[in-house]
Amino acid sequence: MGIAQTGASADPGPAGVHVLVPHGRKTTSTRFVVIGRTTESVAEADAWEIWKRSGLPPAAWNVKVFDRDGTYVTKPDAWCDEVAFAWEIDSVTYHGEGDHFLKTLTRNARHAAAGIGFLQTPPSRLRTEPEAVLKELRAAYTAAAARPRPPGVTTFGG
Repeated sequence: MGIAQTGASADPGPAGVHVLVPHGRKTTSTRFVVIGRTTESVAEADAWEIWKRSGLPPAAWNVKVFDRDGTYVTKPDAWCDEVAFAWEIDSVTYHGEGDHFLKTLTRNARHAAAGIGFLQTPPSRLRTEPEAVLKELRAAYTAAAARPRPPGVTTFGG
């Protein structure tokens, strides 16, 4: 996979993670390439490290999910299609106030309406409580796997 970002360099990071950094400065829009996928934040890269340790099936990162009618449902940070499970890394700073808070609640309602199992984790816990997050992640996935997969939920559509 090549890097198609003008003025950026790829610096190998831990465990094959490549950090795209614009020449000469750091930025909050830095993106991480993780095994051919792009995460949209440092927190997602941390989440990916936890997912790798989980023993769960591989997840797709930042893919759009649609319901049986082809209507957009969500674009979770991590998606496990086999059981229709979404993992969201939601910071209080972004998701906790104003319009972003309302959009997060609306997204969660769409998850529930479509029958998607999901877990929300604040990014701070990925580093301060990784073992507790790992336990919650496994438990949430197990709960999603224990119920029938909702029909029609797919990453193809729209």
